[in-house]
Amino acid sequence: MAPSLQDNRWHYGGSQDEVFRSIAEGRPGGMPTWGAVIPGPEMGALASYVRSLGEGKDLTTENFTGATV
Repeated sequence: MAPSLQDNRWHYGGSQDEVFRSIAEGRPGGMPTWGAVIPGPEMGALASYVRSLGEGKDLTTENFTGATV
């Protein structure tokens, strides 16, 4: 199972460059390399999107269905 992209806790760093690098180079244990498949500008947009997933969320008060507890 992959880690959450919504909790703003990044195993390999959460800066724009670090997320871009994770997408481009992949990560051990399951994240494939996408650098040869996704063009650089699109990968940059994807990194921005992934980083935005956790903005404004307090996941400590949400369960897996998104309902607050």
